[in-house]
Amino acid sequence: MKAIRFHLLIFSTVCLLCGCGDEWSCESNGKSLYSKNSSGEIGSADKGCSCDDISEWQLKQYGEIDRAALSRDFGC
Repeated sequence: MKAIRFHLLIFSTVCLLCGCGDEWSCESNGKSLYSKNSSGEIGSADKGCSCDDISEWQLKQYGEIDRAALSRDFGC
C-alpha cells in the first residue's frame, strides 16, 4: 500500500507541474501509471486514465485493487 501512495504522490506532483490544456492519454511503463498529453508532457494518472484503467493497473501491479485509495485519490 505504501508503494501505491508513493506513486500517487509522484503523479500528483507531476500533475501540478504540467499544463492542463492538452488532450491526455493513459500510459504505463510497467511499474508506473501516468498520463501523457499531446505535447509529450507527463501528468498524473487521473488526467488521462479512467477508473477502470487505474483499477486494472493496480490489479496487475499489486494483485489487488485498493478501493479506498481509488475513492479518496481519484473519486472512483
